[in-house]
Amino acid sequence: FKTYISIFLIMFFFTALSAFSFLDFSISSQYMTTLNKFYTVFISILIEGIPFILIGSFVSALIQIYVSKKFIIKVLPHNIFLSCIVAAFAGIIFPICDCGTIPIVKGFIRKKVPTAACITFLLSAPIVNPIAIISTIYAFQDMKYVVIYRIFSGIIIAILIGLIMHFFTRDNPNILKNNTDPLSCECAICSDSYEYSKASIDTLKNIFFHTSDEFFNIGKFMIMGAFISSIFQTIVSFDSNLYFPNDNRTSLLIMILLAFLLSVCSTSDAFIAKGFLKLFSLNSVMGFLVVGPMLDIKNTFMLFGNFKKTFVLKLIFCIVIISFTVLINFNFS
Repeated sequence: FKTYISIFLIMFFFTALSAFSFLDFSISSQYMTTLNKFYTVFISILIEGIPFILIGSFVSALIQIYVSKKFIIKVLPHNIFLSCIVAAFAGIIFPICDCGTIPIVKGFIRKKVPTAACITFLLSAPIVNPIAIISTIYAFQDMKYVVIYRIFSGIIIAILIGLIMHFFTRDNPNILKNNTDPLSCECAICSDSYEYSKASIDTLKNIFFHTSDEFFNIGKFMIMGAFISSIFQTIVSFDSNLYFPNDNRTSLLIMILLAFLLSVCSTSDAFIAKGFLKLFSLNSVMGFLVVGPMLDIKNTFMLFGNFKKTFVLKLIFCIVIISFTVLINFNFS
């Protein structure tokens, strides 16, 4: 029932927004220009993110139904550090941005994958996925070493945060919100004792059931985040004549904040980052390239919507502190 309500609200919202964009209100052209800019930015964020959420939700459903806990235990190293290394490079297999990693991570957590590996995958996958790598190479054609810097620093930060979050959650590994707990699912296929046939029509139906449920559960939070980010991008404009501090620490913090507020998909953020090189040093721009895929407005809404509040606050704190500490001590020039 909740899924149908979510579908209705999302369809109503898009219909109203689309209709509004075509209406000719008796207001100044300046306001109409601003509204059209907001509409364009908002829709572009959703067009970038929604396909990856759908892919992530589908992969999460496949993990939930087809991947057994025994298989994960067999494949994943028992050593926490080694499992984090494996998780850090697993994003190469899943070509998705930060929007799509959250449903996949939820599927891993439900299968009792260690928190350290889950968080490492969550943070590194958007950076090491092939689409993001190719787009970064294309954006920085005359500075291809930026690609290596981005991947290398992203993996280090992701592993460090994964290990730290492991210690934070040792006593209470249940980090999902109660409303996302698989035990609340009435689908019999989620039971560990369920024996399925890969050709079973019921199994196929349940894959799509879980995909749609996960998609609309996460999609509504993505829309909220995209809405806030669009407001910021509409109101704030960057002029090359503006004053920006030359201090590396302050510049890095500004770029981390911009990455959070702009909420650009990791598969296209390299082109925006290239433009910032006119105003900031490469060291500072790396904050945009590395922290952006890990933390922005839209995935913050999705995190708070699916994970416990205390866990998300600790994760955000770790991302900001660890990223700043690592990046400020690297010399990317």
